[in-house]
Amino acid sequence: MKLFDFFLRKQRLIEKDVFDYLSQWKKCLEDFKTGMEVYLNEGLGERFDYYVRQVSKTEDRADELRRKVEWEMYSKALIPESRGDILGFLETMDKIPNKAESLLNQIKLQRLEFPKELNPNLRRIVTLSCEAIQLVYEAATNLMSRRGGIHKLADEIGVKETQCDHAEQDTIERIFTMDIDKAEKILLKEFIIELGNLTDRAEDVSDRLTLLSVKRRV
Repeated sequence: MKLFDFFLRKQRLIEKDVFDYLSQWKKCLEDFKTGMEVYLNEGLGERFDYYVRQVSKTEDRADELRRKVEWEMYSKALIPESRGDILGFLETMDKIPNKAESLLNQIKLQRLEFPKELNPNLRRIVTLSCEAIQLVYEAATNLMSRRGGIHKLADEIGVKETQCDHAEQDTIERIFTMDIDKAEKILLKEFIIELGNLTDRAEDVSDRLTLLSVKRRV
């Protein structure tokens, strides 16, 4: 086997590992979305606890795959011209499932119970966040597949982030007009802020992917 063919084969193996990571990353966020739907429909309970565990498992698996990619790239010193960019992009991506896991644990450990009249607000924030996350996944796979359209997806992510900010502000304002305990209002407000951080992190990934797509064309 020629040396160039050897390195090309190794690079393709690493790219496959990245796609495996992205697949597990997506599954983690799908489990998060389902877990939130269960919470909003049924409240706390065994079904919700199941998805808390599922998100933890898929997040752990995504971490393992990310570390595998890091080890492969550093130990074999492959694709050095883009190694730092890819590792940085994966680290930024990883903050999203980390936040998803944290959010479900926050609900479980603090036994958070939102007034039913806030369910439409919560559903809108979750929907916008998951739509932004899906766009992140599409942009990431486009980058790794060397397809275009990343700038258009980044613009769409920015729109989702702005819409989510407005929904977050409206929800917090509504919380503080409700006749509930002040301490409970603060707990609910903090959760809404953390939930809104999902789209902030999606936009961070979007910015990095846009930069990488520009660098590839230079």
